[in-house]
Amino acid sequence: MPVPQKVPTYDDAPYCMAVMGAAGVGKTALIMRAVTGQFVPRYDPTIEDDFRHDTILPNSRTGALHLLDTGGSPDLDPALRESWIARCRCFVLVYSITSRASMEYACDLRRRIVAVHGSQAVIVLVSNKADREHQREVLTGEGRRTAKSWGCPFFEVSAMDDNAQHAQCFTAVVAMVTRPSPPRRRWPRFDRLLRVLGRA
Repeated sequence: MPVPQKVPTYDDAPYCMAVMGAAGVGKTALIMRAVTGQFVPRYDPTIEDDFRHDTILPNSRTGALHLLDTGGSPDLDPALRESWIARCRCFVLVYSITSRASMEYACDLRRRIVAVHGSQAVIVLVSNKADREHQREVLTGEGRRTAKSWGCPFFEVSAMDDNAQHAQCFTAVVAMVTRPSPPRRRWPRFDRLLRVLGRA
């Protein structure tokens, strides 16, 4: 059974992503389920933890994911949250289907991330605790529409369930980072000018 390794820096893993969301939405449980296959039922509030996880990347090569597990307590120092946003470019934003406030918190995080990174930010939206349907406050369709408006992938999962979707939440980030950029559009007049100059 693979065990996540805590790591001290951001420089030794090529794919660094911050897992962010309100307190109690299951960020740590989601990480542990994805990288160990185990569910951790006990809730211990997190301030900051770092994990390195070796996985198969979309190009079929093995690579290291650096997962920054962040706190979401209302008492959290705003400067600490802003430092996480500044240090990473890739983000997994997590909310709970049982808490509309956690969905609103994720939306606020996204606004802050875009304010710092603009279109360079890579974001995946994850709806957790799908096993608590009887407590649902946020519909699946709402999460899906929100992700579509952001132009990002969406997953609805339960950290309690043993399936492959947990890891996909993180590998989706890698897939977005490694996706080839579309060719730049060139205007016809510019193409003609390049031909005249012999550079086309």
